[in-house]
Amino acid sequence: MCGTGDCLAETRLCDGVPDCLDGQDEEPSLCSTEIQQAWTVVDDCNDGVDVQWRLWSSDGAWVWPGPDDVFWTVCYGYVSFKRILCLEGETICLGAQVGSAVWGVGLDGAAPCEACCSACGLERVDFGWLACP
Repeated sequence: MCGTGDCLAETRLCDGVPDCLDGQDEEPSLCSTEIQQAWTVVDDCNDGVDVQWRLWSSDGAWVWPGPDDVFWTVCYGYVSFKRILCLEGETICLGAQVGSAVWGVGLDGAAPCEACCSACGLERVDFGWLACP
């Protein structure tokens, strides 16, 4: 059913043609496949403080692990590994912070950073080493 109340045949959903006036029948949240994707980061700053990090959808609608939670690096030099569920093809960006040091889009997801983003897919994303500023 469209937002206007009009009904569509199921065959017209996710067919690449917007049949609803608002295009609701082609929304990515309805038409995309959910994928489990792995992300890794490594704390490369031997300061004794673990790094907080999050993953953000590029439109800011989703954040992993959640709006009030963060992932933490394990400790200096160890790989931190997390799996998330995302929509296939959706752009996901990493944001990390410890003290005043910020990587990627930051914990609030607001900083510009194309190099810290990746498309949701089956491949593991290795963000790499978070070096001291």
